[in-house]
Amino acid sequence: DGQESGFSNEVVFTPTVASAPVLASLQLGANPAGGMLLTVTGPAGRTYDLLASTDLQEWVVIGVASLGTGGDLNFVDPEAANYPSRFYRLRETQPSVQLRLTPDGLMVVSVTGQNGRTYDVQASVDLADWAVIGTVAVGASGAADFVDADAANYPTRFYRTQER
Repeated sequence: DGQESGFSNEVVFTPTVASAPVLASLQLGANPAGGMLLTVTGPAGRTYDLLASTDLQEWVVIGVASLGTGGDLNFVDPEAANYPSRFYRLRETQPSVQLRLTPDGLMVVSVTGQNGRTYDVQASVDLADWAVIGTVAVGASGAADFVDADAANYPTRFYRTQER
């Protein structure tokens, strides 16, 4: 019909630029007492696996660095002098499980993961059906233990973790 309304209120929008994620860095230096000094710097509270290789193909974890409130940590590789060349890298620690049987027959499930995160400990007898049997909160060390008091009741038992 050719009719127009009055002017609308002006809307102003300023898009924000997302900041890039803070990545951890690894610096190498000589340790006066021997070995290679590795300095990890990154977001406070994160946990990283320190890996070493002699051929850039096979990597082994030589330590775990849980960064404190300052966001840095020093780690000494005392084995560095045993190799003509050694390469290093970081990998953010992923949840993992290690098992150990105590002398009195208790199964200890050691969970390694990110500082401050909580993980369900799950068990299965057939790798198909999983049940939550406990929960652990990982602290500054990057690890927490859970004792499976029922382990002796099963001829075979498998374990895994899942972040809550």
